[in-house]
Parts: sequence; structure tokens; C-alpha cells
Amino acid sequence: MITLIIAGIDKSIGPGDIVGAFINEVGTASDEIGKIRIKRKEKQAEVEVKLSAAAKIIEIMNNNQIGGVKVNIYAQNPDDLIDKEIMDYYHKFKHLLALEFSEREAQYNLEMKYLTARERQARGRTILNLTGQEAGFTFDHLFLVKFKPVYPEQKISATEIKAGNTVIITANTSKGKQSITGRVVKRDDYFLTVSFSVQPPEFVYNSLDIRIDLFINKDKFNLMNSILESVKKPVNQIQQRKIDILLDRQKPLFNKQSIIIESETLNELQRKAVNKSLAAEDIYLIQGPPATGKTTTAVEIIKQSVQTGDKVLVTASSDYTVDKLSEFLLDEGINLLRFGYPINSDQQLINSTFAELIVKQDSYLKAQQLRKDLSKKYLTDQPNFNLETNLNILNQEDKKIIEQVKDLEKKAAQEILTEADVICTTNFAVGSKFLTDLNFDLSIIEEANQAIQPAALLAFLKAKKTILLGDQKELLPDIISKEAAKQGLASSLFDRLTNLYAENCLVKFKHQYRMNRKLMGFASLYFYDNQLRADESAAKITLADLDIKTSTDNAFTVQAMQANYPFVFLDTSEMKAAEHCLHENGLYYNPVEAEIILDLINQAVKSNLSAADIGVITPYLAQINLINQHNKFAQVEINQAAAFQGREKELIIYSAVRSNQSANLGLLKNLNQLNLALTRARRKIIFVGDSKTICQEEVYANLLIYTKKIGLYYKL
Repeated sequence: MITLIIAGIDKSIGPGDIVGAFINEVGTASDEIGKIRIKRKEKQAEVEVKLSAAAKIIEIMNNNQIGGVKVNIYAQNPDDLIDKEIMDYYHKFKHLLALEFSEREAQYNLEMKYLTARERQARGRTILNLTGQEAGFTFDHLFLVKFKPVYPEQKISATEIKAGNTVIITANTSKGKQSITGRVVKRDDYFLTVSFSVQPPEFVYNSLDIRIDLFINKDKFNLMNSILESVKKPVNQIQQRKIDILLDRQKPLFNKQSIIIESETLNELQRKAVNKSLAAEDIYLIQGPPATGKTTTAVEIIKQSVQTGDKVLVTASSDYTVDKLSEFLLDEGINLLRFGYPINSDQQLINSTFAELIVKQDSYLKAQQLRKDLSKKYLTDQPNFNLETNLNILNQEDKKIIEQVKDLEKKAAQEILTEADVICTTNFAVGSKFLTDLNFDLSIIEEANQAIQPAALLAFLKAKKTILLGDQKELLPDIISKEAAKQGLASSLFDRLTNLYAENCLVKFKHQYRMNRKLMGFASLYFYDNQLRADESAAKITLADLDIKTSTDNAFTVQAMQANYPFVFLDTSEMKAAEHCLHENGLYYNPVEAEIILDLINQAVKSNLSAADIGVITPYLAQINLINQHNKFAQVEINQAAAFQGREKELIIYSAVRSNQSANLGLLKNLNQLNLALTRARRKIIFVGDSKTICQEEVYANLLIYTKKIGLYYKL
């Protein structure tokens, strides 16, 4: 039973009048009506009715008459009218998001209170010794500042801070410690560009000891909570249908008319994925292990959809993947808009960005001229005058001009967004104010395994149909609250829909196009039930194909680079190569391993392998920083596995770091990260580690056995 309020009754109306109206006017059964409480002073009644009858009673009787008196009827608690399973989902994820936010807030507060700046930098959540320089404005008039290390040519330390993060900029000045909050819009090895909604204070440009701290991104949590409101109260039939699919209240449908797309560039399973995706009316799922052609398939689906007039939204968790998909689509001649800030500097991609296109629109140019003219009135007295932050001092006439400016800018944005056939952006950028009013025929969610459900729902509820692509054996959602993860926040939308609809709505790719067959073998055996098959174009590739110089030298570096060994395990267990712990805070590095890695890099380059074709992967930021400090080759990429998502190198060198008497593995226990690392190499992997420590874990013991069987095991 739920309680309905009848407002506007007078003293002539009693319980009998109410029951009679419900039965005669609505057709409510008597057993669907419970207790009735008349409140004469408030001129209202409280009536208990069954949930199944409540909506119809409100629909018919609100603004209708009871006993000749016009009344209003509504639920005492509006949420009572929503189905229980919808409310259960809503409350569950509201609770889980609250747990995760609280955990992140607690982590930040504890670290800021108890860790030194250098300790927090070692954890990847602070960058020290930076200086700022003005970098102009964004198209929507945010201030941009580019931060770089104080020392020339120095790289920014390995860090978790990336585009989209909220950060706090701090410096000690003559006025004491000053700070301002901003958002990272771009990051590379040498620069960090941050946007600000207000004019940054002078210290941002003048200080030589700027500190940048990773802060909690409240906007992302607000966005996810907002999309949960849409689950509770869908704004249109498209959302209602998708929510029914989400909760298994209705089954996904397919067009009865068969759609067959033939393409010589696709294999059989890829063609099936394209055809089923085009035939789907609601959802389709594509599970693709590394290098099995998920991106190629997604591009074909998008291309075919655009040809039929569909408007398509493409999202992913990372900017890199969004850029990669955008570049593929641009190469196909797709009319595409890249919403957000690309990592890649490809000019064709930059030319397709929202920021680049909007400044060329006539409406936007008119708006900027009005801004310029208006600003001149105030520049004499206020050199740093900015319209956005000084609206309160404008007269009424000037405020009307500002409204005109905003209308012109909005018109320019709408023109660009409307003209694009495909919009590519990150999952959270879908919540931008510029995209709020847009709906799509199709949304494609790449890296769907990485997004928690509320994050993926942003794109899922934006389109009539959604195709999700992912691989649960690679990166998973980034959750720091163990309790939230345990209660279900770690389960992605891809997981949920796979569990519900795998029989009819899922295809699994098996044909990989990157790795040498022997390299592929271990990942296939351990992570993919031995189902992966190497395409002939990749099956037998080795470093010998790249004209690598060979030598008869017995040095371990030379032996490790032999082309006939695609898999090499360099065992440090007999060496004095113990791990070190930085600041006693679980930040591990291994100087001996770092020296070995550097020797291997030098030998690889000496053997004629391009530095750009070499990747070094290690789970520990302290190890990355140590190797970077001494690495002579700027093009060699040294990072954690996550940074290599969707990418490949000819040679991957892996540094395990951990070497201790207790067989403590720490981050090495994350086997999804291991799988990601082992599947980045095309021709060779050199794994450096202490077998006595790491082989206490079954997967590493099996890796050692596998290497001895098909590759080179070398005890240092």
C-alpha cells in the first residue's frame, strides 16, 4: 500500500465519497483501497491504495471532482509510484557512489594530513616543482594555464593525474600559502594544461615551486547521481525502453528483416558482429580479447549506420581510445566531431574538434566581436577584466548584450553538433551542457569493461540503440572502496548485460592480429580458455623481420634480444636484487632490475630496433620514475600497463620489481593488468623478475614453465 493525498476537500466529503469516486470513476476494486484519514484543518485526506492502482487513480482523479468539489490528488511520497526494482537499482547505486566518494575523500584528507609532498608525489597524486604560463582561453571562456617542470627538459614525474581530473594548484607566496582549483584538459610528458573558471591569481604565473594535487572529481559523481535520476524518472520513451532492458523487464529485440553486410576486410565473427549490431533494436555486445579487431568492427558498424541516416554517439573511458576511433572514422570520410581535447596531435583530428570548429562559426564570431566591444569599456580601469566573472558590475544595457552573446554562442554550438553525423567523446563528457539536449539513434561504448554502471549509463540512455565493446580480462573499473566493489560497483554495464543477454546478444572474437603465435599462447591458455588464434599475418613475426643485428656475444642482453626467442624470462632470484620501499609507504622500486632494464633498452637500440618500438611496463610508479631518470632514449615509453591500453610495441620489457623473502606480490596480484601487459608486444617480451618471489602465485609459475617450453629462460 502507498499513501495518496487528496487536497482541497471540504467538510462535506467523507470516506464514502472517496471510495465511491475511486470505484465509479476509476474502476478501482474495493480491496485495493485501505485506510482513509480525513484531516479537516488541512482540508485534505490521506488514502492508502495498492501500488498497482495508484497511478490510474492519480491520472483520472487529479483535477477531478469528489462530492462535487474539485480536488488535487498526488502521492505523499512520489517515489512510491515507481516500481520497486527501479527504486532498488536507484538506491543501490546511490549508496555505492556515496561509499566510493567517501572513501576517496577520506584517502585525500588522510594523505594531505599525514604524507609529505614527496611521499604523495611518489604515489602519483602530486606533482612538484612546476611553473605556470598563460595559455589563452577555451572556446567557452575558461582560463588556460600550462604547467611545466621548473628545470628545462625535465619530464613530469609518473603520475595518476590525467585529463579530466580536478586538481588543486598551490604555492607558498609572500602572502602565505595560496591555492586555486582547476581541471586538467591535457597532459603529456612535459606539460600539464589546466582550465580555470575564474582568473587565476598571480602566483600561478610567478611561482617556481607550484604543487599540483589530485583532488576528488565531484562533478563526475554529480553526473553519475544525475543519470540515476533518469533511471528513476525517464524523460522519454527511449530512456524508458532502455531502462526496461537494463532491468530485464523487457527482452532486447532484433529486426525481422535480415541485414547482411559482406566485407572482405572482416573475418566471420566480425561480420556476424556487424550484422547483428545493425539488426539489433536495443543492444548488442562484442567481447574482444586484445588485437581481435574491436575497433575495426566498431568503425564498420558506425559507417553502415551513418549511411542509413543514423546519428551516432561514440564514447570510451580514455581519450586515447576516443582519438583512435576518431582517426579511423575520419580516414573513412565520416562527418565527425571530436568533443573534448585530443591527446594526439594529428592535424586532421584537431581540425574536427568542437573547440576548433566553433571558433569558425559566424554566430560565434559575432558573439566574440560583441564581447570585444563590451570589454573595451572596462579595460582602462581593469586590465584583467573578464566578462564571465564581472557580470555584476555591468549596466542593464550591457547585460542585455551579454544575453545576446550567450544566445549567439549557443546557436554556434547547436549548429556544429547538429551537422555532425558522429560525435566522439569520453564517457563523462557526454554529461556536458553542450550535449544535454541531444539524442542519438546509436551509441557505441568502447572499453565498456572499464566503466562502472552509472558512468556507462550516460551514453546508454542517450540513444535508442547501444553497442558495447569490451573485454573483462583487461582493465576493470577503478574502484578504491572495497565495500563498494564488493556490493556491486565493480560490476560494469558490460558485465550486467552479458549476464542477462549473452545467449542472443553477445559475440566473442577469437582471431587476433597483433602477436606472434608463441607470444599469444600464454594469454590464450591462461586468460581465454585457449580460444585465441593468431592470424597468419602475425603468427610468425619476429624481430628478425626488422633487420635486427645479431651477435655471438654471450652477454644476457644479447641473448635476450635473439630473434628466435619471442618470450624471454630473465630470473634475478640468484642475484642481490631485493626490492626497496620508498618512504615505508608501500611504494616499491628495484634498482637492480632498473639497471637490467636500462641495459636491455641500450642493447635493443644498439641492435637497430627503433626506440619508439620499445615499451617498458611495470606496476610501480617509483620504478617508472627511477628508469626514466637514467633512460637516454626519449622515445622509449615507460609506464604502467593501463597507459598501453589499445596500443602495441614491437618489444615489451616487463619489470616485476617485487623480490622478498615473504613472497609478497602487491600490485602483481592484479592479473588483468598482467594480461594487458603481456598482450602489448608484437614480436618479443622480456620479463624481468625474481622467480622465487613471484612464482608463489600460480599464474607466474605457469608463465615460467611456458617460457622454458617455448622461449628462453636465463638465470642472471
